[in-house]
Amino acid sequence: MARASQIYLVESKKTGRALAAFTVKYEAQKWAEWAVKEGHVKSLNDLERVRMRDGGNYLYLFDPTIFPCPWE
Repeated sequence: MARASQIYLVESKKTGRALAAFTVKYEAQKWAEWAVKEGHVKSLNDLERVRMRDGGNYLYLFDPTIFPCPWE
């Protein structure tokens, strides 16, 4: 199986902390929808999804480029 080149983080807009990480975009979307449905957060507006390069290589640790990845 091929290694993912991107990871998707679901972060709290309030605290800025990562709540979950995924290698598949739609899994991040489904998890966030579940968190709203179960009442863990009020709405998707309280969460932010970003993507970044996977850290399979330690050199990526020094490349903190993060891109917004809006909810669908």
